[in-house]
Amino acid sequence: MCSSIAQQKTEEIGASFGLSIRRVALRARNDLDRPNTREEEILEKWSHTEGPIESLSEVITNEQG
Repeated sequence: MCSSIAQQKTEEIGASFGLSIRRVALRARNDLDRPNTREEEILEKWSHTEGPIESLSEVITNEQG
């Protein structure tokens, strides 16, 4: 339940700034926290590499989807 509330609050705060922000986990236990296809692809790529993880530096606004 806590992760569902955290996800909801994260989305509400992001929306107040015109951003879409999601909390994601590769092995999600809660359907509300499941990564979308794009996020899952990035997380899977990172989970199988050894060494530093690249940072994702782009911001996706609500208008962009």
